[in-house]
Amino acid sequence: MSAGTKYGPQVSWAIGLAMAFAAACNSRPEVEKVPASVLGHIDLVLDSAAYASVNDNTFLTSVFAHYAQDTVEYGGKPSFDSYLAGQESFIHISLAEGYWKDKLGSGALVFQSVLPDRMDGLREAWQQHYPDSLVTQVFKGEDFDLGEVMVYRSEEEGQGMGAALRTYLTSFSERGLRNWGMDSASIADGVTMREFMSTWDWSIPEKLFLRIARIEVRVSEQELDEMASALLTVGYSRSGDRFEHPGNPAIAYRIVPRSSKPGFARIEIELTRPVGPQQFTLGEMYEVRVEGARMVIISI
Repeated sequence: MSAGTKYGPQVSWAIGLAMAFAAACNSRPEVEKVPASVLGHIDLVLDSAAYASVNDNTFLTSVFAHYAQDTVEYGGKPSFDSYLAGQESFIHISLAEGYWKDKLGSGALVFQSVLPDRMDGLREAWQQHYPDSLVTQVFKGEDFDLGEVMVYRSEEEGQGMGAALRTYLTSFSERGLRNWGMDSASIADGVTMREFMSTWDWSIPEKLFLRIARIEVRVSEQELDEMASALLTVGYSRSGDRFEHPGNPAIAYRIVPRSSKPGFARIEIELTRPVGPQQFTLGEMYEVRVEGARMVIISI
């Protein structure tokens, strides 16, 4: 896949993350070994009707968020992607055709280290919570590198998984952050998502999309083990059927058999200001409700 696109390095990075798309233990790593991480974005794979509904909805693409589209290739297969970017989070949406043809309803939680070049530290910290194999890879863009950590799945394991949900821990290179205008002080203190997203487009502060505030996911037992271990690694605490963190969205879960149902059951988004109520659907996959300073996206 080409790393250079007309939408800039951050969208290229998100594309690179999509290439990686295809039982928590009680011990905790020492705090200083765990780089602080934030939920930078989520990935959604939608059918053609829902995907078109996003791209054709002027509220989403003009008022709610900074909007961009791209078409690239993974291993010779096309990937059709759209992005809704806010001040502290973004949503990456792929069409379930081409490369994503058999992955309808899949999704991902993507955490981003606030400090650069921490891929190895993230892997070592995560391994203390996860008994099976983790893998790392480095996506190399034109002016940045991105290290990614994920649970290992063989190609055979990935076949027929239905609406799979994955979790990733990632860390940018210092080179990339400097190329995007971050100075030494910002990098040393930890680059916030607000600082990071400000490099995407000048119009983002004018949009409604502030941050992803709460998420409810559908997961299999295996996916719960994977997700829980990653969340504990970045500092979440677990209570019943939810995970909480003072600087990240609350994440609730339901255990279900793998199916075609979307991995994300509910996504709550905090808006920058109150707006009048409205309601619409994204094909037959999601219903969107907006009222006051909150948007809720609910699986139908």
